[in-house]
Amino acid sequence: MSYDRKSFVSQGDLEIGAPQRTALSSHPVTLSFGARGLGRVLGGIVLALIGCHLIGQYCKYELGNSYIFGLVPRFDLNEEFNIPTTFSVFQILLAAALLGILWRYTVSIGDPQSRRWGFLSGLFLFLAVDESAKIHELFNQPYFSESGTPGAFRFAWVIVYIPAVIALFLWMWPFFRRLVRPLRSYVALAAFLYLGGAIGVEMISGWYSGAFGFRNFGYAVITAIEEGAEMTGVTLFIYALARHMAALSVSGIVTFREK
Repeated sequence: MSYDRKSFVSQGDLEIGAPQRTALSSHPVTLSFGARGLGRVLGGIVLALIGCHLIGQYCKYELGNSYIFGLVPRFDLNEEFNIPTTFSVFQILLAAALLGILWRYTVSIGDPQSRRWGFLSGLFLFLAVDESAKIHELFNQPYFSESGTPGAFRFAWVIVYIPAVIALFLWMWPFFRRLVRPLRSYVALAAFLYLGGAIGVEMISGWYSGAFGFRNFGYAVITAIEEGAEMTGVTLFIYALARHMAALSVSGIVTFREK
């Protein structure tokens, strides 16, 4: 789908994303990437990580081999400080960087909503820290007993984060509605995948772990769905931002083209 200048008709003082070709600054060296190619590379890595996780967990729980030269824990999506975690943090930081570039661009063209781009960049920086340090899991501690919090709220951090997500949605809704249609559609799908995995599937895994425990292949499959949805959502979001930057011809150290 290509951007059509007719799709940027103003819905206010300045529609977010309206084409205004502006270079942020002049750079002697510019790195150029294809948005579609970047999305395919990130998507391929996501599929590979999910496949490695499932193969490793099958070997662990069904074949009784939980190590295999250290590869099983290194690709376990439910473990920390391994290859999938590193990739997830990289993804989120990349999204934060692209949002930061768009924030600078919207400031340069006088967009009154530029602070929302800056806020989103800061939010993704927090998500990167949370992904690496698991800050959200601190909310689990006061609620865990031997049996844990019952049902879908066994992982009690969702009780805190759900109201925060609702409040963020309400605050960002006017900004979201003013995004140009292609970007708005991709962002909506990316948010659905990410939040569906991070909160929705997490609640399912909370119920499942309470009923059947953590240490089984079924729980490993649910983990693959959860983490896969999160990483796919971030991948789609990065692709949407890169594609949008290509349509706007935002230039700097890094530039994007659609393909």
